[in-house]
Amino acid sequence: MAIISLSGRQYLVGGKEKFTTFKLDKKEGEVFEVKDELSGQTVKLKVLRHSLGDKIRVLKFKKTGYKRVFGSRDNLSEVEVV
Repeated sequence: MAIISLSGRQYLVGGKEKFTTFKLDKKEGEVFEVKDELSGQTVKLKVLRHSLGDKIRVLKFKKTGYKRVFGSRDNLSEVEVV
């Protein structure tokens, strides 16, 4: 088990585990190393694919009849521990 930091968040990962994080500046299939926060050991990660997250809709309105709908989708990367 290791605690790694990616895209401003920390993840607890183990062997051959897959997880999603905010989009990384790496190409699909690229293998890279990240240091463990506690022990200093290196963990090898492989980028599997880039995708879009679920659509999030936010509605704001006032009593006068004004309303506005905002929407966003996060860019995500699926990563696997090698």
